[in-house]
Amino acid sequence: MTLRIAALILSLAAAGPAAAADCPAPSALDSQAAADRISRLRAQAGLGPVGADPALTAAAARQACAMARRGQLTHAGGGGVGARARQAGYPASLAAENIGAGQRDLGAAMDSWVASAPHRANLLNGRIRHVGVAQAIAADGRTRFWSLVMAAPR
Repeated sequence: MTLRIAALILSLAAAGPAAAADCPAPSALDSQAAADRISRLRAQAGLGPVGADPALTAAAARQACAMARRGQLTHAGGGGVGARARQAGYPASLAAENIGAGQRDLGAAMDSWVASAPHRANLLNGRIRHVGVAQAIAADGRTRFWSLVMAAPR
């Protein structure tokens, strides 16, 4: 009986706040869509394309989930974006991150970054070669937190 009660308590505790605790697996499709859009923007500026990278997608997912759990837009955590990229297995010599909150989908998140001078500068950094993007939904079940990690290998 005590074991059943303990199991029930643990299962309820694991359920916790709905969406933020259950961060979805990062989507390679989103990262490829982001890479394609960034590559088109870069081509207009005379820059080379970028490719989607699963390690950077994992680093982006880690940050999106951390922001969703906190309910706060922040670049803080994990030692910075370069450290997060390296911890995920990407040998970064350079890393940058664009974050956002509230955009309903990847297109809206990308639109906001393209329209913002500092975020656009990250997208158009000529050294960037790979990207990963992810989103996580906060405990309110509505607010989406986005992270786009861009990097160049050593």
